[in-house]
Amino acid sequence: AGRAAAVLTTLLPQLTPSSPAACKTLQQFSELAAADGGAERLADVAVALGKPGAAARGPTAIPSDSSSDQCDPGFAFVTGLGQGLTRRRERIETAAAAWSPPMQTAIQQILTRAADAAGDTQCEPASRLQAIACLAHAAAADAIPTLVALLSPSTSQDLRLAAVHAAKRFDDARMDAALLADRGSHTPAVHL
Repeated sequence: AGRAAAVLTTLLPQLTPSSPAACKTLQQFSELAAADGGAERLADVAVALGKPGAAARGPTAIPSDSSSDQCDPGFAFVTGLGQGLTRRRERIETAAAAWSPPMQTAIQQILTRAADAAGDTQCEPASRLQAIACLAHAAAADAIPTLVALLSPSTSQDLRLAAVHAAKRFDDARMDAALLADRGSHTPAVHL
């Protein structure tokens, strides 16, 4: 256990922040580390990505008319971490009890940034999609209000579908109620 975490901490300084390749690598290695039981070994990475300055490298700093080929490395990290924990039949909110307080804080900061970016209509759609994927690994109380808000008829179908997909990880009646309340405004794809 822990090889993926060791490789990631060695590789991270060599990656170009917010490039798609860096984010994909970050997501894959954090998933492997978490699936391998080494999530807590990624505390330094989490703390670095959870700092307020880390957001400047991500989608919340990208104007709406810029290239959408950038990503938030914090979102990629937490998404990978959540996917790896899912493979172990765990969730971030329960696994976090064993993590250091700085790592817990960093993960929460990243998830808060994800909720803000997912609902920010000024962010690029690709950035919002990445934020929604990250929210799938948040606690239901933190994620569901944002995901429900994304079901608005004024939200693009891609974002609504991503919100529905992310909400599948939660057993929460609010999402079902929101889908049924505006049933006539959703495309058939969103109903599935």
